[in-house]
Amino acid sequence: MRIHFEQSGGFVAGVKRPPVTIDTGNLPPDEAKTWHDLVTAADFFNTSATIPAGTARDAFSYQVTVESEGKQHTIQTQGGPVPSRLAPLIERLRQSGLLSKKRDVQD
Repeated sequence: MRIHFEQSGGFVAGVKRPPVTIDTGNLPPDEAKTWHDLVTAADFFNTSATIPAGTARDAFSYQVTVESEGKQHTIQTQGGPVPSRLAPLIERLRQSGLLSKKRDVQD
């Protein structure tokens, strides 16, 4: 499974963090299972491709694409609230991006 994540917006409009790509084929089995479980719990492939904008002016927008078993689906939020079933996956992806950025700064 491959998961591609992009985040933009927030307090300073126009800010875009570097994208994050997770390839579970390159991860230890327990970590790969965690990502698979998050995608399954989010009911990712049955979630609408676009989640409408909310009223928050400084909200983040997210784009998540998952490729698995010959299927591909992209979900894009437009600055509105993230559905509760999708929130754990988004948060884990955000944290992965922050960790990766921190590693880049240290190198």
